[in-house]
Amino acid sequence: MLAAVLSDGRLAWGSGLRQETIHSAPDRRRIIFADASPGVHGQHAIQACHFMSVSSPVATAPAQGRVLARVLPAFLLAVGTVLAFLLTFRFDNPAAGYDLDPSWAAVVSWAFEHDRQWGTDIAFTYGPLGLLSPYFSYRSSIIGLAAAAQVGFAALYALVFLQAGRGAPIAARVVAVVVLLAFGAGWAGDVAWLTLYPLALLALWRLREREGWSAGALAAVIGATCAVPWLAKFSLFPLWLLWLACAAVLAGRRAGAIAVAASLAASLLLWFGSGQQAQSLWPYLSSSWRIAVGYGSAMQWRGLPAADAIDVVGLVVLLSALSAQILLLARAPLGRGQRWAALALTAGCTVLAFKAAYTRADTFHLPLFFPACAMAVLVASALRGPGQAARIGSWAALACALIAFAPPYPGGHVRMWLVSGPPGAVTAVQRLHSLVGYSSRVDELEHSARAARAAIDLPHTRRIVGDAPIDIVSVGQGLLLSHGMNYRPRPVFQGYSTYTPELARMNASFLASARAPDWVLMDMAAIDGRYPTSEDPQALLRLLRDYRAAAIERGLVLMRRGPTPSAEASVAAEVSPRIGEFVAVPAISGDGVEVRFSLQPTLWSRLASATLRAPRLFLDVESTDGQTRTYRLVPGAAEAGFLLSPAIEDTRQLWDWLERRPVERIVRFRVRSEDWLGQPSLQPVFRVQYRSVRLAGP
Repeated sequence: MLAAVLSDGRLAWGSGLRQETIHSAPDRRRIIFADASPGVHGQHAIQACHFMSVSSPVATAPAQGRVLARVLPAFLLAVGTVLAFLLTFRFDNPAAGYDLDPSWAAVVSWAFEHDRQWGTDIAFTYGPLGLLSPYFSYRSSIIGLAAAAQVGFAALYALVFLQAGRGAPIAARVVAVVVLLAFGAGWAGDVAWLTLYPLALLALWRLREREGWSAGALAAVIGATCAVPWLAKFSLFPLWLLWLACAAVLAGRRAGAIAVAASLAASLLLWFGSGQQAQSLWPYLSSSWRIAVGYGSAMQWRGLPAADAIDVVGLVVLLSALSAQILLLARAPLGRGQRWAALALTAGCTVLAFKAAYTRADTFHLPLFFPACAMAVLVASALRGPGQAARIGSWAALACALIAFAPPYPGGHVRMWLVSGPPGAVTAVQRLHSLVGYSSRVDELEHSARAARAAIDLPHTRRIVGDAPIDIVSVGQGLLLSHGMNYRPRPVFQGYSTYTPELARMNASFLASARAPDWVLMDMAAIDGRYPTSEDPQALLRLLRDYRAAAIERGLVLMRRGPTPSAEASVAAEVSPRIGEFVAVPAISGDGVEVRFSLQPTLWSRLASATLRAPRLFLDVESTDGQTRTYRLVPGAAEAGFLLSPAIEDTRQLWDWLERRPVERIVRFRVRSEDWLGQPSLQPVFRVQYRSVRLAGP
């Protein structure tokens, strides 16, 4: 029995239809059906003609298989889209106390609330939209806006994911869901921001042949979404610029132009909408660039067991992923310029993810690389088009992700490669619960905030300071914000982030200006084993010259500003020792000794920085008690200048020195650095300048 679609849209079937022609193929038949009813003059009149491809009886799949083939891809895409939405926001962290990450997150939100200008008032890794970070710390005054902004961005990210996944083969959809489930606990923030750009490029590419207002509107939404990450975290700025160029080439003239224009317009709207002024844009870009440049030499860390093996695995995965992208895109059905554009963006995403993960190769940063790498390879396989090569590319992407769960392990039950936190499915349920039960979750956060506020109270300090402006030289900004004190921070508000001499001088200049706070709390705790007085070194020296100790409470020294800022001391002595040699500290009049080093990296050091991470710099100091201690030293702090002597290891010793009590002095020191591949990372001779440090008068 034959069937045909008639010209009026009705379906006809039965023996009255005859088969007009048959074009055979090995596994399919193309059939023309015609209506066999008699026409005028007794001839068969063909009222409707329909071309139809059907499988041969041998190749016809069972009905259940055909249904599964239609339903399963849609189901996988739906699951992936829901996961992409739920895993891209996190706004339910407790309020900041006296701790590092929650405190900077609280300052970023506080700056947003108070329209502080990035680049002049605030200089940090995160930008004016930093409240989108998954580290967001609860603040009752802004929790509603932060939650709405994070959920809104997550919805846009899910929309981009959905559009990119349309037309993707089933293997790619399976891999995407597996990667989301495996790395979902850490997806919000860096992973989502990194993967947005290749996904957005693929989503635009799928719009290249669509016409109409809906396609244009979708291209505009995709472009606007891509404007968000670089305003949340500056390290995404180069990837955004690259995406603009690649989108204009790959996405077609209409969709590409709309997306690029929308992204540029959205960047400006978001900039002004977050309270920023036009004249603040360049200072933001320049100060953020200094932070990004100095980050690699200041924040490198490789303290995990089996660190060398972890580095090797990462480099192998990086090179394998880049090779897979090249092979997939080399034969993709794209023009030459489009191939280069696609490769530039996927490779840029992969390399940036690698640097973000392996500069600080710890359990928080390592998991950033593998899912971002996998999604970049998946996008390259999707651009290759359907076929065996694309399927192989999808499984290669899965391998890039799951290698994170393979040896080497640091040993025992500690799986350093695993994402911190619960699996993706559990995380998605938790995020859904936070979203649906928003009011009750906010009540819980408010209750915990009150308890934390009582636990970190400084009642004596608050009575002394009152409503006067105050800053804190430490990582405990949450202490001031939780008690509603008149917070007036230095631009680089967490001292460990003064990675370069320019950033160090920015903070010192602020403290010497009329904007400086009347009071400053000081804590000499340093991160990563650094020399305690080398963090925010020029700001510390300015505080010692211009502020006087007023009180000490719970290990924090309260300093009060004097009437007039003092002048900077001139060079008292200068020597040119060799790397690795101990150098005696000369006798210089004054209360302390400041040193400035001029260190010259070798070509090997620059190659190490570009390939993996910068070699670490160490300072060995010998004090008057005969003990020798080893510390980390940031090259930017060494060049800016820092207090070398006396030996101030903690806040109690600082208080004793400020009270003119005896403290240990540094009698000699040496500077040394890690080699790279057996080659020195510093030129053998460097210059040392000494300056006298005089404390503020009584």
